[in-house]
Amino acid sequence: MSSKPLWMVRAGEGGYLFEEFKARSVVTIDWAEMGDMSALKTREQFVKAVERSYPQNSKNQVATSAGQAFRFVREMKPGDRVEVVGYALASGDRRVLRVEYLFAQGKAFGMRSSPQ
Repeated sequence: MSSKPLWMVRAGEGGYLFEEFKARSVVTIDWAEMGDMSALKTREQFVKAVERSYPQNSKNQVATSAGQAFRFVREMKPGDRVEVVGYALASGDRRVLRVEYLFAQGKAFGMRSSPQ
């Protein structure tokens, strides 16, 4: 059993991004309204960024979104395992993170992965 963390992500509503994730070896969160999150360091900074970007959200939605963004940007590390909820790759095809947080073309945030 691996001691590396296992992160579970979703591929968009109904899994519509799964084939792109697989083809590009990338998992993403598409919260472009928040801009580049690489300068955010603390959970409180993430909370404030979510509040600015999504003023219509309830306190609970803000807390959940800020927590997800914080974990994606600050806690996921190269070498961590990633699984896409509801989908599986071919037997033995494991993907692990290899590079750090990306802010790509102003619209996607991701951790690139490649075969182990």
